This record gives sequence, structure tokens and C-alpha cells, in this order.
Amino acid sequence: MIDHNTAKPFSFLTGAACLLSITLSFASCNGSRGQYPDPTPATRVQADEIRAAGQRRIEKIEADLAQQEHAMDFQMIQTQTRAAHERDQIILNRDRETQPLIAQEAAIQATAERESTRIDDDSADQLKRIDGPEADRVRADAISRKAEIERKRTEDVARLTSKRDHAEALAREKKASVDEREAKDLATLKNERENAGLKARADRLTVETDVSKKLNHVAEESQKRMKHTTDTTRTTP
Repeated sequence: MIDHNTAKPFSFLTGAACLLSITLSFASCNGSRGQYPDPTPATRVQADEIRAAGQRRIEKIEADLAQQEHAMDFQMIQTQTRAAHERDQIILNRDRETQPLIAQEAAIQATAERESTRIDDDSADQLKRIDGPEADRVRADAISRKAEIERKRTEDVARLTSKRDHAEALAREKKASVDEREAKDLATLKNERENAGLKARADRLTVETDVSKKLNHVAEESQKRMKHTTDTTRTTP
């Protein structure tokens, strides 16, 4: 036995769904006006296939562009990372060479200062017990010995400084070469990326133009059929 209280809501929902479907269909038909040269199913199918084929071509162009850009972005990051590693290696090699030189210079400075202090202390101790010409001789000897220490210190430090300056200059030269190569590679990749974008734009325009031409052809064929139908109708008794 049918429960009419239960059946009524079902019938109402079904009717509402049908009404909504009819409304949407009517809206779709009105919304499609201007998209087709005539409302015949064959023409609609033909135009839809042309548009769908064009859309697939454009999606392929966009997918290819996205893949190219992704690959070039990766190459840019790799280029920057490789250059950063090369710079780090250059600095490491420089420090391996210069840090021992800095340590040697510090040792030379400390030794010279220590020997000069010892000479001063020895001279002061001797001068406590002597005076006159002998004291003058002790003072002159101390000055001479300290001058020799200073001469040797200056010579050794200059030699180490020259080595350090050479290592630092070589590191700067190598780093500049890495910077130049990195900038050149990045510029090349950027140019390739821009060219890929321009080519994709041109390809999209080509597809859009082709779709437009094909739709125009459909419209021309539609007009011929409509004219033929109209003429036939007029001449039919």
C-alpha cells in the first residue's frame, strides 16, 4: 500500500528537479546564443569540436611551457648553487694557504719582541755594574743587535705578506671568474626562459587564429545551407 504522505515529498522533489533542469537547459540555450552560427545540432557539434581541439592544443602549449620553465628554474638554482660551492672552495683554499702564513707572522713578531726585550734586560743588568766607555759599548751593541732583529723581522714579515697577498689576489681573481661565469649562465637561462614564453604566446595566437578561421568556415557553410533552405522553401509550391 502506498503511503501518500511519503509519496508527496518525493513527487515535489522530483518536480523541482525537473523544473531546475528545464530552467538550466533554457538558460544554457540562451547563454550559447552567439557561440554558434545556427542552432542545429550538427553545427553545434562541429563548432564545439573545433573549440575543444583548439583548447587541447593550447593546454599542450601551456604544459610544455610550464615544463620548460620548471627545468630552467632548476638549472638556475643549480647554477647558483654550483657557483656558491666554487666560491666556498676558493675561500677555503685561500685560508688553508694564508692562515699558516698569518700564524708564522705572529710567531716572528713574538720572537722579535721577546729577543729585543731580552737584549734590553741584559743591557740594563750590565749597565748597573759598569759606566763610561764600556757602558757606551754595551749600549751600542744592544742597539746593533736590536736593529738586526728588526731588520730580520721586517724582511720575514714582508716575505710572508707577499705570499699572503699573492694568495688573496689569486682567490679574488678566481672568484671574479666564477661570478662572471655565473652571471653569464644565468643571463642565458633567463633569455631562454623569456624566448620560451614568447614562443608560447606566438603558438597560442596561432591556435586562436586557426580556431577562428575554422569557425568562420563553419559560419560560411551554415549561411550557405540556410540560404539554400530559404530558397528551396520559397520555390516549393
